[in-house]
Amino acid sequence: MSKAKYRVKNWSEYNKALKQRGSVTFWLDEKAIAQWWHDTPNGKRGRDLTYSDQAIVTFMMLQAVYKLSLRSTEGFLNSLFNLMNVPLKSPDYSSVSKRARTVKVKIPRPSGPVAHVVFDATGLKVFGEGEWKVRKHGQEKRRTWRKLHLGVDVESQQVVCEEVSLVNVGDNEVLPTMLKKMRRRKVGKVTGDGAYDTKECYREIARKNAIPCIPPRSNARYWRGDHPRNDAVKALKQGQLAQWKHDTGYHQRSLAETAMWRFKSLTGERLRYHSYNAQVGEGYVRVAVLNKLTRLGMPVSEMVR
Repeated sequence: MSKAKYRVKNWSEYNKALKQRGSVTFWLDEKAIAQWWHDTPNGKRGRDLTYSDQAIVTFMMLQAVYKLSLRSTEGFLNSLFNLMNVPLKSPDYSSVSKRARTVKVKIPRPSGPVAHVVFDATGLKVFGEGEWKVRKHGQEKRRTWRKLHLGVDVESQQVVCEEVSLVNVGDNEVLPTMLKKMRRRKVGKVTGDGAYDTKECYREIARKNAIPCIPPRSNARYWRGDHPRNDAVKALKQGQLAQWKHDTGYHQRSLAETAMWRFKSLTGERLRYHSYNAQVGEGYVRVAVLNKLTRLGMPVSEMVR
């Protein structure tokens, strides 16, 4: 059987969106410039912060989009301000490194209820050997990762909730926290892989009055009562789990994996900051970058028959 082929229906609009991704005026817009400085005292002891959170986030966004080092981003921003004849100055690279630990990142998200959210997690490198060296000589102890957890809206393909954790934190431990971040939004359906097949995950999904779509583990047993998980366990024991996945739309979970791929291809696979809190801030900034790029335009594909 030949592999299905697809073509992009909205290539003209999508092509314009791809070009706009690299536009400096898109990332350094009038709002970012207007909110660059702190113009009012904070009323607390000590010196006021010179640069606003918006300035720090803009700095980190440009660093992620153009894959620059901290020093290069500072020089890049200052040169832009000189060319634009704008009386602004880039934050010092050391200040950004410190402020990244506490910066408040406002991530653009779709509004209203979410019909279907798909969850997944991926690893982000912190430091250590590259893939070729690991394959050639084996992995060393200094190789370190962080985990990025994403909840993606199936309709808009934007991230509606996110979390950065240590590599030893299980996916099922993070899902309740991510759903609680969506406490004011209605969720129709929640889909994740077998890593989320725990009672705590099901309880949190039930609190959201959402439909769970999680395949059971290979040794799964029935739970007491008329639990929604039991239908999946029945399909597993009858050898019909593949049909259950097709009937429930479980394969839409692949959109979360696609979002992970877009995240890494657009902003990189490695975290640049050294402290854990700064790495969390960097992860959130890069999710904001991903959502802004997704909002510009996404391809609409159709199968070629």
